[in-house]
Amino acid sequence: MIFSVIDIGTNTILMATLAVDAGGGITILGDEHEIARLGKGVDATRRILPETFDRVAGYLSRYRAVAERLGAERIVAFGTSALRDANNREDFIRAMRERTGIEITLLSGSEEAELTYRGALFKLDMVGSAHAVIDIGGGSTEIAAGVDGRLKDAISLDIGAVRISERFLSTLPPSADAVRSAREMARRAIGRAFELPADIDVVGVAGTVTTFGAILTGMRRFDAEELNGLRLPIAEVSRIVAELLAMPVERIASIPGVHPDRADLLPGGGIILEEFMRHYDLPAITVSTRGVRYGVALREIGSAGRE
Repeated sequence: MIFSVIDIGTNTILMATLAVDAGGGITILGDEHEIARLGKGVDATRRILPETFDRVAGYLSRYRAVAERLGAERIVAFGTSALRDANNREDFIRAMRERTGIEITLLSGSEEAELTYRGALFKLDMVGSAHAVIDIGGGSTEIAAGVDGRLKDAISLDIGAVRISERFLSTLPPSADAVRSAREMARRAIGRAFELPADIDVVGVAGTVTTFGAILTGMRRFDAEELNGLRLPIAEVSRIVAELLAMPVERIASIPGVHPDRADLLPGGGIILEEFMRHYDLPAITVSTRGVRYGVALREIGSAGRE
């Protein structure tokens, strides 16, 4: 069985294509990444902008062609925070179906947190049995925790790199007051999450965490396998955040490992990551280049096995 999973997030659109053999073995055939900015303006207007329809349709059409070239028998597509927030989401879903032939479903915040947990740990060698996962998205941040791969707690917080950036960090470098307000927003949101055991291993997924990993290693070309499993210490996270907050967006975009389309969101995402690590007194987190799309893929594989 070969199938593709498309994650239509607030900032990015990601697609993983996997092959499952008769014995249940899973091979990753392809992993696509585009920054599509679906959530641009959604926090303020609660609507997906008209130009975004065209932009996303173009990416989805390309993804469909890639999936078919890799032999995918079907495509599973889902939306997350920006679609949950948008009043015109049904119009968007209908337009994408008509223009690309791709049917999009909507994940709830709790589903997103649970599936992120499963996906983040996929093919990641971890020490110990208790793990937590943080997924800093564009519109929301998911935190999930479990033992031996079984989820115990999960929460979706209404804060993300796009949301915090549009509210407080639209000008870079920002003022001291803007940074203070952004940090306060992050602390309030994270303060609503559940407690974590002191000895738990924490995994981070999505663009902020992987980009911080790329910056730390000096990576010029994104390499998912090289980043997967990298340890990201709190001292380095704080250093990178402080440096980003002192730079104009053009300087951030020139840093090796930073995608130019992510440059304006990276300081905001970094603030969320740093405040999360400080809230839980974490010395470091482990980078995962997987995430919710892999959790959805594992769910699909499990469903197929029960048929």
